Amino acid sequence: MQWPISCQGREVAQAQVEGLREWIARSFLQKLAERQLLTLPSVRAQYRLGRRERILPRQEAPPVISTLAALQPLELVVVEPGSVLGQRWASATGQ
Repeated sequence: MQWPISCQGREVAQAQVEGLREWIARSFLQKLAERQLLTLPSVRAQYRLGRRERILPRQEAPPVISTLAALQPLELVVVEPGSVLGQRWASATGQ
């Protein structure tokens, strides 16, 4: 077979096909492991990617001393973990 090949109007190189084949195989094996049909070996430390800790600058603000009426309108916001606000909250509270 001559590379690159044309598939659905797109040129595909041999390396792309091999990468896709490997990705599909890994995905299939992972699904079998999730169903406890086989046990995969643990990921070697050299291939394990750790999450880099993101350090956000602390935003210091003076305390708010006022009556509730003077602060109107107020808005209550749900802070989702992992969101930008969630990261700021975690950084501000040291969590």
